[in-house]
This record gives sequence, structure tokens and C-alpha cells, in this order.
Amino acid sequence: MKKYLILLCAVSALFACGKMGTEVETPAETGIPVSDLVFDLSVEYTAETKATKQGWENGDAVFVFFQTISDYYLKMTYDGTKWNTVLASSGGSLPSTINTQGKTVTAVYRPFGSSDLPYYTPGGWRFATQYTYYMACEKVSHTLTKEGNKWVMTAELNMVNPDDFVQFWIEDAHAENELYYLSTDAVIPVAIAQIAPDGSVQETTHRRAGEAMMGYPYGGGYLFSGKLNKSYGGTGYYFIKDNWYDNERRDYLVTGKKLVSHSAVILPANGSSKWLQVGPTEYVELKKGKFSLGTWCTCNYGASLPEQVGTRLSFDGAVAQHAASESQFRDIMSDCSWAWTTVKGQAGMGIKADTGFLFLPVEDGWFEEYWSSDSLDDVDGWFISIIKGSSPDILPTDRNEYFAVRPVRN
Repeated sequence: MKKYLILLCAVSALFACGKMGTEVETPAETGIPVSDLVFDLSVEYTAETKATKQGWENGDAVFVFFQTISDYYLKMTYDGTKWNTVLASSGGSLPSTINTQGKTVTAVYRPFGSSDLPYYTPGGWRFATQYTYYMACEKVSHTLTKEGNKWVMTAELNMVNPDDFVQFWIEDAHAENELYYLSTDAVIPVAIAQIAPDGSVQETTHRRAGEAMMGYPYGGGYLFSGKLNKSYGGTGYYFIKDNWYDNERRDYLVTGKKLVSHSAVILPANGSSKWLQVGPTEYVELKKGKFSLGTWCTCNYGASLPEQVGTRLSFDGAVAQHAASESQFRDIMSDCSWAWTTVKGQAGMGIKADTGFLFLPVEDGWFEEYWSSDSLDDVDGWFISIIKGSSPDILPTDRNEYFAVRPVRN
């Protein structure tokens, strides 16, 4: 369901001449002198629709484009208390007269990038930067009414989010200094490609689900936005955060709900932006497509956090009870991507499935061994070897060795 954004913005200083004796006139074919044009525009909203911010803020801008007109547009700018509307030109200079009679208008709001002025190409209006969140009002009629010596342009701009819009806010005290991305196979990064000459909004089509959504610093954190991937077949997905410096674990705040980094969420129904946590946060299910690779504990045996190695055990009944089987290790080795990473300052191996994420920490910074639950014979047992700079391997060793254990439940 589309939600609407309402804002009353009237430029009324030029109405002081009154409305007595208003005549029904149409503009001359040569157009209206720019000095005689007054704008009386409204933008409709509700607080829910403009969810990326808490309300209109100083510097916010709404751009209004006229159908098939390539050399000028309107820019509505909020100064903290009111909106100011001016006529602007893509060529830098305004014509002496304009004629918008019979033209529809399209309005666009971008919360990040208000200062990026649009420019016109043969394909339509474009912006210098393709920010991944916008609201638009497509192809609305406007009226021109003669009031005294002035022509008043009136239009109602009902701004709406793109269909299936979703957003995330991640708290980060260093948001001004770092560049973050958020990716998931369930969300497609979307931006405006252009405003076509006929007034329709055309979105980017080169971005795909799973590609990174850029984060914009705001309110002591980062904002991300995109559209739900209709073809996504899973029941949930996992947040993966990357920046220039690390891939550490954080607590994510998503529409008011605190989720642990890499924890599962259920996809919202019907484009709702309410995200629900799935099951106990200490377990995640890994999947290759729709095929399960087991439900794994996020922590090692004896640990309380994913970045802790936990208790080391020899190969005995405790291992058989808690460890993953040799085949389960082999499955995630072949069906998941493995990459060396850092969580809360702890080095280890990050394991990303089609659905699900695990972190296997290493205590000495470059090497670790994890028992499987399977013995090779009366002397040796199978374990998985993790070495920085190398691919993981399954090997046998003396069952009296003390290795870490990663619990799993099927």
C-alpha cells in the first residue's frame, strides 16, 4: 500500500493584492512573464512515509519537472520553518517568459542529495548522483489562474515511496567518518535513473538483489534503503555489513527493533517495514538455495559470544554430542563462501551461505582447529583446520588433542 507525504508549502507574499475581480484567463501563446508567476504548491505527507527522517529538515528539497520542458524546473527548498519555491534553469539562465499550460508536472524528493542539481539529457532529467532512496509524485496536473496582475500556479503533489520500499537504520557513533554498505539477497538497491520527457519516473535496472546498498550518515548512524526482491525464496535473511576497515559484529537497530548482526529476520508481508526476529538468536540455519546445511549455534561450546573460541575438548562424548559431523563441515565448505575477517577485534573465518552467516574465531590470530563429531578409528578423529591465507581442510589427528567445538543441531 502506498503511503502519502503531506506538506503545505505556499508562497503567498505576492497575494497581498487580493482576489477581487478574478478573471478567467488563459496565458498568451507567447507565455507568462517570469516576473508575473507565483507558485502555490502543496506536498502531502504522513510521518510514516517519510520514514528516513523524523520530519522536514533545513535544506530538504523537492524538484518539480514539467512534461516535455527541458530548460527549466522548480526547486522547493525547506529553510527550517517554511518552503521557498523558485524557478531554476538547467542552462543557468531563465527565459523571459514561460508557457506551462496543459503540461503535467512530476515531483521528486531525495533526502540525501538535495544539493545535486538536475540536468537534462535527450532521455530526460537526471541527477549527478543516483541516491538509493527517493519519493515521487508522477504526472500531476497544475492550474494557472490570473489574480490581479499575477499568474498563480497551483498543484497538489502527493509524494509516495516506491512500491515495496524498505529501510534500515544502523547505529554507529563514527558514521561521519566511515563508509558502510548493507547487502542481502532479499533487497534490491534502487535509485532514480531519470525523469522521462513524458513525466514518468524511471528506476535503475542495473542493480540486482544482493548488491550493496550505500549507507548515508544520519542521526548518529547510517540509513540504508531498497526494495523487496519479489523472487526471493527464503523465509529470512542475514545482514552483512562491510566498510573500508573491517567487518566487525555490531548490534543493528532496524525500524525500532534491535537485531544482532547476522541474525535472521522474516521478510515483511505486503511491503510492511516491520521486521520480526526469528527464533532464538543463538542459532542460525544455513541454506544452499532451499536446501538446509544444518542449524548451527552462533557460539562455540563454552562461549557466550561468536567472537569467543570457547572451551577446548578432547575427542570424547562431549564432542560427539555438540560438534558438527564431518559431512556437515564438508557441506558448508563446498556450499558456502569462506573469507578471513575480524569480529570485535577477533580474527577468524566468516562463512556466508545463500541464507545464513557463521563466524569461526581463531584464538592466536591465524590458526584454529575444530573437532567434528566423527572418529576415523580408535586413535584418530576428523577435524576442520582453519589457517589464515589458506582454504579450510578436513584432516584426521590424535583424539587426545584439545580442539574447539562448534555446536550444531539438525
